[in-house]
Amino acid sequence: MAHKEMTQKEKALNKLASFLQKGRIYFIILLAAIVAVIIFFAVYNEVRKKVIEKSTLLSEAVEKDYSAWLTELDEEKRTGMETGMFEEIDRIAEKYPNQYAAQRGLFIKGLVYAEKKQWDDALAAFLKVSEKFPSSYLSPVSLNNAAVAAEENKENAKALEIYEKIRKDYEKTFPDLPKIVFSIGRLQEELGKSEEALQSYSDLVDNYAGNSWTNLARNRIIALKLLTTS
Repeated sequence: MAHKEMTQKEKALNKLASFLQKGRIYFIILLAAIVAVIIFFAVYNEVRKKVIEKSTLLSEAVEKDYSAWLTELDEEKRTGMETGMFEEIDRIAEKYPNQYAAQRGLFIKGLVYAEKKQWDDALAAFLKVSEKFPSSYLSPVSLNNAAVAAEENKENAKALEIYEKIRKDYEKTFPDLPKIVFSIGRLQEELGKSEEALQSYSDLVDNYAGNSWTNLARNRIIALKLLTTS
């Protein structure tokens, strides 16, 4: 009987040892997997850091090229500088399409076109910045520039559409939203939408008291009411 009890104990111990052995193997596999993941993210972060650093340096070089282009008086040199700058911007966009350098380069393209009063190209470049990088701080700024380009190109309906997008999508982040709301009202007036313009100006007065654009909005409200009652 005692011998039988010992055998049962031995079996139980063998099962326990087997279980612990299997558990040890699973633990080792799990530990190896965790280490592999840690190494992967460490390598990934290091590579990503180097990509950001390199693309940032290229972006800074383009910024310097743009500043030099702005101050260059010789038209022939200026044309050559512009060509070289645009080629570099395109290379950056191809190699680092999701980095800040790509969006900054595209934004600079828009600035160059605007400086040359090529409003169609400026409009397209600024809109592309916002479409490709909607979460970037440059997105609402680019939209504002796009709206200005549209107005310069006598596309008031397009400009109004862009200003309304800024108001809708970047109400909390755009640094000068009262200007945007006033621009919406102004363009609504120019497009013959007097009632909508009154509403926009009223929204500006109600929500941004004391702002200089609010004072202009008050004047426009008075003028529009006089026109509708005369």
